[in-house]
Amino acid sequence: HMLRLLVERQGDVLTRDDFLNGIWGEDNVAVSFRTVDSHIANIRRKIEADPSRPRHILSVRGVGYKFAG
Repeated sequence: HMLRLLVERQGDVLTRDDFLNGIWGEDNVAVSFRTVDSHIANIRRKIEADPSRPRHILSVRGVGYKFAG
């Protein structure tokens, strides 16, 4: 679901709140920002040639993540 959300909004910066609300719902209290970061890391390991230097899912410091294509 996270990858689909990133791809659908390619080029837009998505905050951790965007992921939490869009995937787990606005009433979510069980899933934290750290969970979002862990899921992003897992997706990067699957789609990036070098996950330590991502080219597709980029971090935007202090804001969130964006899909660069």
